[in-house]
Amino acid sequence: MLRVTSSILLGTFLLISGCSAPLKRDLTDCFHAEAGLGLGIYLEAQATDWLHPAIGVGDLALKPRQSIGWDPRPGQPVGQLRTAAFPVSTLALPASLIGNEDLFENWGLSSPDQILIANLSLSGNNYITGENCSLLRLHRLAPNPILTRAPSLEALTPRQQLSRDTWIGFSGTLLFFNFDFGINPLEIIDMMTSVLGWDLLADDERITEGPTGDPE
Repeated sequence: MLRVTSSILLGTFLLISGCSAPLKRDLTDCFHAEAGLGLGIYLEAQATDWLHPAIGVGDLALKPRQSIGWDPRPGQPVGQLRTAAFPVSTLALPASLIGNEDLFENWGLSSPDQILIANLSLSGNNYITGENCSLLRLHRLAPNPILTRAPSLEALTPRQQLSRDTWIGFSGTLLFFNFDFGINPLEIIDMMTSVLGWDLLADDERITEGPTGDPE
């Protein structure tokens, strides 16, 4: 009994002490919850980057927002400005079919097939990160040419990008309330393997990071 008690006390001490810092960071990498003020009507769900649909009129949100936990997504920029192809861009389809594509050329959609793919795949545009999302990655068939990927995201390692693409969650804005919740199964596996001394995502040597995932 004394041996078991000693083991529990030792484990608790290691968890609290600085020696367990990588494990504690791995734990905070596994989830994210955030809420704050926004403006718009928008909903975006994600189950990896293969199932990442968006729907709504628009979404504007600026940080700081109140967070539970820590946002571990590498390169996460400050604020967001998003639009969804459905239902707004359905207005562009009739104009494109009758040859008035120039009316919506600033949207990056200039042909009926691009507009149709964007709507059917529930494509979404994030203008701050410069990223698209959609069902089954179909946005790659009709990419938005006005989006430029953020430099912080271009610098991601393959493992960091894999972590970014493995989230399961949802986010959006309902009038003035903005929310963002998610869990990352890959980061959970990384946390579990780190107990065995295996750094799956090669992120245990990170220096102290701020709430946006950028080094301080």
